Amino acid sequence: MYTELTDKNKQELIENGMTSFDGATETEYQSLCQKADIFLANHMRGLFTNSVDTNAIDNLSSEQLNQVADILGVK
Repeated sequence: MYTELTDKNKQELIENGMTSFDGATETEYQSLCQKADIFLANHMRGLFTNSVDTNAIDNLSSEQLNQVADILGVK
């Protein structure tokens, strides 16, 4: 059963935002698509997390932090 993302699939997702699952059955394809969505979301979250300058965040005023929270939709 073909239900795990290969390194090639992961690289294609990172580079192109898409990949193909040649030879997968419909059930396998659906499972792989779900895993691809999760992998890509985690990868993007990791990129964002690694790019945040924590020193810059620490230097924001309370008002600026509230503005950032509003933009991101968190509070």
